[in-house]
Amino acid sequence: MYFDMAKMDAIKALEIYKRAGQQAEKLSAYYDYCKNLELAKTFQFPTLRQPPSSFLATMEEYIREAPSVSITRKSVVSAFIVSKIASKKEIKTLNINPLLFC
Repeated sequence: MYFDMAKMDAIKALEIYKRAGQQAEKLSAYYDYCKNLELAKTFQFPTLRQPPSSFLATMEEYIREAPSVSITRKSVVSAFIVSKIASKKEIKTLNINPLLFC
């Protein structure tokens, strides 16, 4: 979905994603505070996990290369993803045929 967005929509989505990450950090700090309270000793707080920073970097990179209009053609998005994988030389490690994405 994200890689099908037009540039302005992708920018807005990235801002929301970053804000959600900041809120998750604050919520995690709040959970840590609550764990020290006597009333919350028996409560099990959920573990919040952030996606890897490489995911955020890929989202930012897409914005730099994103078209100004929405693209729904799968081959264009797949070509972008394959080019990123190939640039990291993961394609040889995974034995993926790039033609499968076209």
